Amino acid sequence: MSTAALHHRNARPGPGALALLGLFALLFAGLGAMVVEPALHGALSLGTSAPARVKPSTAPIAPPPPNDIILDGDYAAADGAGLRADGATLAFGRAALVTAPHRLVIAADLAAQGVSYATALNVPANVQIEVRRVESGGAPLCAGGDTGWLAMAVRTDGVTLLPLRAGDPPGAALSPTALCPVRTLERR
Repeated sequence: MSTAALHHRNARPGPGALALLGLFALLFAGLGAMVVEPALHGALSLGTSAPARVKPSTAPIAPPPPNDIILDGDYAAADGAGLRADGATLAFGRAALVTAPHRLVIAADLAAQGVSYATALNVPANVQIEVRRVESGGAPLCAGGDTGWLAMAVRTDGVTLLPLRAGDPPGAALSPTALCPVRTLERR
C-alpha cells in the first residue's frame, strides 16, 4: 500500500480551501436571507390575523383631477368684470391681489363647516382645487371685508373663483360666513 493515498490525521486545509469554504458560507447565508426567510415569514403569517382580502370595486373609476392647467391670461365674467392672471398677481380691473400657493385639495374636501369646495364652486367632487393665500393688495371680492384666500377650479376654458375672508385658512373649522360670492370667468 502506498503512503501517498493515505491522509494525514493532522492535515489542515490551505488558504485557498478556507477562502472557498467562506465563499460557500456567504452564498448559503444570502440564499437563506433572500429566499428561505421570506418564504418562512409568509408561511408563518398565514396563521395569524392577516387582513382580509378586499374584493376589487366594480364601480367606474373617476378620471384623475386636472393638475397641469395654469391660471394665466385674461378672463371675463358674464357681467363684464374681468381678471388678468399673471403668475401670482391677479388683477380685477385696477385692483390687484398678490397671492402665494397654500395647498391643493380635492373638491370633496371641506372649504368651511359643512360646505365642500364641490358645493361652493359647483364642480364635481374629484376636481382639483388650488387654494392661494392673499399676500398683499385688495380687490372688492368679499363685501364688508378683506379677501384673505382664493380657492380656484381652473379649467382649460376658464376659472371658477371662491374668495374667502381674511383670517383662518379654509377647512372644516372655518365658519361658512367666511365664504364670499363665487365668480365664474371664461378665458378670453
